[in-house]
Amino acid sequence: MLSRLFLIPILLLVGITAVAIGAPVAETIESAKAVEISQMGFGNLTLNRRFIVGVPGPPQCPNKNFPQFLSSYCFGQPLSVADCASQTNPPGIAEYDMYCPKASTCMDFRTDNEDEYESKFAVCIDNKLVKHIGNGGKNGVFCKTFEFNIKSERGTVSINVYDNTQKPFQVESFNIYAKNENLFMKNAHTYSFILDNEVKKIKVCLETNRKTEFFAMFSYLDGTYSSNW
Repeated sequence: MLSRLFLIPILLLVGITAVAIGAPVAETIESAKAVEISQMGFGNLTLNRRFIVGVPGPPQCPNKNFPQFLSSYCFGQPLSVADCASQTNPPGIAEYDMYCPKASTCMDFRTDNEDEYESKFAVCIDNKLVKHIGNGGKNGVFCKTFEFNIKSERGTVSINVYDNTQKPFQVESFNIYAKNENLFMKNAHTYSFILDNEVKKIKVCLETNRKTEFFAMFSYLDGTYSSNW
């Protein structure tokens, strides 16, 4: 069966300003800016050989012998890797490297499926629409609070962290404070999670023990993907 996705086609891109905990700087709150990708339209999107009109990026599974898309992930900038399956029984698996177009950033998102292997997908986002946060080569905890308005029932957040050579950079922790719940991810370079539309404000904190310079990218989908396999 071909893989299929369902998407509410609005992309919210979050502006971020770094505030290190303990620094004598007043924390500010920024609002998310919504960018509609009108070319995408509504309805079903086929994941295999996926190319979302309006979002730059090549097809995920270009080989007709391995046409079924399973998952993809960012492997530094601007490289992403797709896992593709054949239609044989049992299926064979092949990996394909894909490069985002110039002036775009690879962002990792997750679907609302519980299976982690089948819940990851990468999208190339225009650099003009991606905001950054940097640590300035310092260690510590860096936080930002921002507001937004989820119009769909739920929304999907993506956070990717890279070093100054554009390779994935692992932070000690992601801490997300959202209304009545706290989300936590340890020892990772990317974190994607889903929020209900009742959430109007979240605080994002990244912790690093190293003084290696990093840059975090933040983006937000107003809606979620679901997949049928």
